Amino acid sequence: MSISKIAKSLGISHVTVSRALNDPNKVNPQTLAKIRKACSEAGFTPRVIPNRLRTVSLIVPSGIDSLPSDSILISKIVSLLSGKDYHVVVSAVNDVEQLSTLFQKAFIAILREVRQDVLPVIRRYAARSPFVAINDMNEEVGPDALLIGSDHRQGIALALEHFFSRGHQRIGYVATSLKTRGYRERLQAYREIMKAKGVYDDGLVFVNNEQLLPEGLRRLCSEDVTGLLVTEAGLTPRVLYYLKLMGKEIPRDMSLISHELSGGYEFIYPPITSFVQPGERLAELAVETVLEKLQDRHRSIDHARYLPYELVMRESVRSI
Repeated sequence: MSISKIAKSLGISHVTVSRALNDPNKVNPQTLAKIRKACSEAGFTPRVIPNRLRTVSLIVPSGIDSLPSDSILISKIVSLLSGKDYHVVVSAVNDVEQLSTLFQKAFIAILREVRQDVLPVIRRYAARSPFVAINDMNEEVGPDALLIGSDHRQGIALALEHFFSRGHQRIGYVATSLKTRGYRERLQAYREIMKAKGVYDDGLVFVNNEQLLPEGLRRLCSEDVTGLLVTEAGLTPRVLYYLKLMGKEIPRDMSLISHELSGGYEFIYPPITSFVQPGERLAELAVETVLEKLQDRHRSIDHARYLPYELVMRESVRSI
């Protein structure tokens, strides 16, 4: 029998059972007695991990929010922490409430969309333990989280400069969300740069529900755009699919630059020119930051640390 089954049989939470097994002093004596009795009757012997074990919990995206490139971050973070004799516990973001108190000592989180019912748990962890968030969810996680991210304005500038150098001026902007700081900064940078160049047009911007993406791309094509700036990495495969259905070939009919997290779009055809977040360096900086806080919780650390993008030129942009 598992902890989850014992919890269900007693009508209590998984966390309470885990806490009873690992930190019994924090559990009501009557509840503790019931849990121990149920474990005994079920023949369940938990594997108790000593409290002195150095642990960091790695929170990763759930389900469809995960990207193939997340594996770069995850493997690098686990490798770096293991090399420093830390035990890494990996949890999907939607399951974080089930983490034992033994694994609530420090957190690194790769965050995108977080369910509203999960956010209070995340905020509670961030308020009482070193908590490093990779990407731009710190506004929702709260002021206690430390942010590791990228300079989004600089990334957009790199992409647009490359388009301009190839003769493009009708450059469409494609996104589905303005929820996080990073998404808003990307759009603001695009508008500022295009206006400074004297080529901005509201009709070149699609920011809407992903279900409307086909209609948005048709509208952009009707605006005679010569290039598309796809600012969310997960959108790129769908953009390519819909353009193909519309008879548009990249880069023959439409040039394209995408946001990317380290290496995702060099293996498709054609390989996509991208403004790239340096995945391994993000992982290194996240580990450095969480270990600094573990060594001295009162040490002052910048609330946000940003890394520059790099432009990786491949085959999806032609000169006109």
